[in-house]
Amino acid sequence: MGSEYREPRPKSPERLKLVAIESAKFIDQDTVQVKATLEYDRWCCDDMHEIVDAVAALERALESGIRSAEDERLEGLKKELEDLREDLL
Repeated sequence: MGSEYREPRPKSPERLKLVAIESAKFIDQDTVQVKATLEYDRWCCDDMHEIVDAVAALERALESGIRSAEDERLEGLKKELEDLREDLL
């Protein structure tokens, strides 16, 4: 039968773990700054490439979240436009 478990690959956001939120504050009227500590479950060794992989994993996680938020915003705008068109017709 075998296990369904799959080890997350190097640079995978699945290897990131949020450890602490140091601070969260407004830095101006429109911007919130969050400082957090994350841990990265290294893949193989203590080599410098593990640090690069950790940064790449964080970048992938952020990119994915940003893309998802943009897609949701776009869908909302499309729905708004459709509603406006129906109201005008």
